[in-house]
Order: sequence, then structure tokens, then C-alpha cells
Amino acid sequence: MSGRREEIVGKRRGSYLPRGLRMRIYEDVLELSKKGLSYRETIYEIEKKMV
Repeated sequence: MSGRREEIVGKRRGSYLPRGLRMRIYEDVLELSKKGLSYRETIYEIEKKMV
């Protein structure tokens, strides 16, 4: 393996968000994209809802 791949494989990643929360975020993203928000604006709105 190359050095870069070993670095990626060796890192521990956080666990997934609960399924219900991921589904709600996905639905919110779809709704916001239909409103014409940019990618950055969508992320900002989702983060604002999560706090």
C-alpha cells in the first residue's frame, strides 16, 4: 500500500448520525435546494437548525 492510503485506513472515523436525523437533514437539504439556495447557504441553514 502507498503511504497515503495507509494514513487514510489507519484513521478512526466518528460514528454515523442516527438514521432519523440523517433523513431529516436530507429532506431539509432537498427543500432548501428547491428554494434556490447555494451550497454554502444550504449548509448554513442546516447548521442553524441543528443548534
